[in-house]
Amino acid sequence: MLKKLSASGMTVISSMHAPTHAYRYADKVVALKQGRVCACVRPEEVITEENIEQIYGVRARVLPEYRAVVLDVTR
Repeated sequence: MLKKLSASGMTVISSMHAPTHAYRYADKVVALKQGRVCACVRPEEVITEENIEQIYGVRARVLPEYRAVVLDVTR
């Protein structure tokens, strides 16, 4: 449904905390850190291992071939 709205030219805004969802479905990501905008770009530009660690405070593996992010919550 959201893809249809977007394809019709309507702007769709969604709030999510899962970087994989943003990576897979968003055309543009607004990343926040402590309530402030730190990026407003295409997902592949902001969803990096370094940015995930800075924003979420956990290490991550970004898997571009799957458009996925795997968080390391073992530490």
